[in-house]
Amino acid sequence: MFNKVANDVFLQIIFPNWKKSSSYAISPRPWLRAFTKVARDTNIISVKLATSLASSPSLLRVLLNSFSLDKAFASSKEFAINIAFEISQPNFNIELSDLPELWRLREFSTAVRLQWLNTIESSFILHSRFQTIHNISASQQAIDDTECSIVLDNMLCNRDQLTKAYFAYYNVDNATTQMTVWLPDNRRYVATDSCSGTTLSVLSDIEKGAELGFFRQNFDYSIGIANQRQWLQESSIDHLQALESAKFENLQLGHLSNHIVWKRHSMQTASQAA
Repeated sequence: MFNKVANDVFLQIIFPNWKKSSSYAISPRPWLRAFTKVARDTNIISVKLATSLASSPSLLRVLLNSFSLDKAFASSKEFAINIAFEISQPNFNIELSDLPELWRLREFSTAVRLQWLNTIESSFILHSRFQTIHNISASQQAIDDTECSIVLDNMLCNRDQLTKAYFAYYNVDNATTQMTVWLPDNRRYVATDSCSGTTLSVLSDIEKGAELGFFRQNFDYSIGIANQRQWLQESSIDHLQALESAKFENLQLGHLSNHIVWKRHSMQTASQAA
């Protein structure tokens, strides 16, 4: 009986509030405390940076997926990849290659994952829901998927390898379309012709949309190939589901809203206009 009540409270009150907060890039307090506690206790990174990371879209995606029926709980490696990717984005003003010791990033990622699992374990409601979904306790999950070794370092400070690893987490089962992500070069310029552009493919669900953190500034997106290619026009966020939607030229992904997170500039590149 108590487990049912706990699950009902989570599904009807807690999770909807987490989704709404996450859609506005506001970190729910238990998640934020996990990041800031590790920052204070370990002094690996600053509390200010930890706070920004906790509110970043891909890390909020990890939070929500902690209680997703069709997602495995994130490994230490997934935490590290998402943290490294976020730090590499222009708004953080940090070059990964300038970090003096990448082990600090890996250690922070592992510690945050463990602290989040400890937070879940210490809450009856969160623990009950977590065990219902994953059929394992948070304390048991804490000893699985903890590998975050030095072999990751080359990838974490390599822009193209890190980007490929990051977007791989956005592939979905039972996909209905394939999207092309066009990557920026070292000058943050995105070449959008098939000869010089660097791309990767992601399998997406047209009806559902994309998880938080998929549509990013300084990247470009398309569907289709050659003269049938459609370019992303704008992306927005569905506040109720905390999912990103997209409007292509003649195709819609997910449910559009007025909360725009990516919009095509009126001035297009010559390759797109041709």
